[in-house]
Amino acid sequence: MAEWLQYLTSDKPTALTAERARNGHPAPWKIAYFAVGNETWGCGGNMTLDHYVNVFRQYATFLKTPAGARPIILASGGHDEDTSWTEGLVSKGGADVGAVSFHYYTIPGEHWRSKGPAVGFGADQWISTLAHTLQMEEFVRANTALMDKYDPQKKVGFAVDEWGTWYDPETGREPGFLYQQNTLRDAVVAALNLNIFHQHAERVRMTSIAQMVNVLQAMILTQGSKMVLTPTYHVFHMFRPFRTPRSCRRICKHPATRSATHPFQRSAFRQPGLPRAPSSLRSSIWIPARRCRSPCRSPAQHRAPSRVKS
Repeated sequence: MAEWLQYLTSDKPTALTAERARNGHPAPWKIAYFAVGNETWGCGGNMTLDHYVNVFRQYATFLKTPAGARPIILASGGHDEDTSWTEGLVSKGGADVGAVSFHYYTIPGEHWRSKGPAVGFGADQWISTLAHTLQMEEFVRANTALMDKYDPQKKVGFAVDEWGTWYDPETGREPGFLYQQNTLRDAVVAALNLNIFHQHAERVRMTSIAQMVNVLQAMILTQGSKMVLTPTYHVFHMFRPFRTPRSCRRICKHPATRSATHPFQRSAFRQPGLPRAPSSLRSSIWIPARRCRSPCRSPAQHRAPSRVKS
């Protein structure tokens, strides 16, 4: 791992940088993030939290780069409602923890063995999919609250580096390739999550949808020499203006908005067993500060940039 980072970033004449030059890139790359492990609680090693904390501290010690070239080091965090990995890494991981990763996938069903189809679904799975994806709000809140406890200066970021929809495999395709179709439902899922991330931009400093081409909630699907841009692609395209501005919370006090509720709260859409929409999505609007014509209520409401990485 240390040699791989040296290969990428070193500006010294070494065997590794000579190999990089032979491979067509004499100059060092600028690396924004570098992860030590992935899903170490499961497929990335089936480690216990305490064991991984020790492994992270050991490996991060040997990650050397030239001055000014060190990437943000990501520690492999938790998933879904499990906040223990975030708490353990922020409290015990040491100064090398630049961000803690988090994974959450949206499925229409209640069980991974029967997630639901990508197409041909009914209104019930429309609603369940969107209700399940809105749980991202509560997961982000729970994790960042613990980060505030151990890191009140907000030095450590929260990286939602795997998110998106995950459906049952398509008939006739290799299940392990994770190819799935993309519909307007996926576009709404993408927009809801991007809005949640922007609301928490003071901690959520990087996100990565899984994945870009032909896998899960892809932006591009290909077949031979042909390709198509999916509904999810167009949502990311529409969100381009919001990649770099600072988030600004705008409180609406007009009577017409005071009683407004999220559509999933209305009785016509309420389904038994589905979670309530997060209160933050029902009571406030977030827009880029430089597009805000009304001043924010206080400077503290300005947020750090939320960077969305595809």
